[in-house]
Amino acid sequence: MTNAAKEWTEAGSFDTVTAAARRIREIEGRAEGGIFLSIYVEIDFGSDDEAFGHLEYTGKRALYVIKRRMN
Repeated sequence: MTNAAKEWTEAGSFDTVTAAARRIREIEGRAEGGIFLSIYVEIDFGSDDEAFGHLEYTGKRALYVIKRRMN
């Protein structure tokens, strides 16, 4: 059973979505191409900035959470 079947792994905080996607691609061992990210939107509270600042990716090795660095 892989970690992807068990729990979420925080991939870290990044200044750009591109940098986060590149890091996940490296962790997953993918040589090229992009990745599809999911956005969780809290219906009852939260802002667009919060929604776009928390992205998720389901990989073969793990489930990743990416958080945008807030300046």
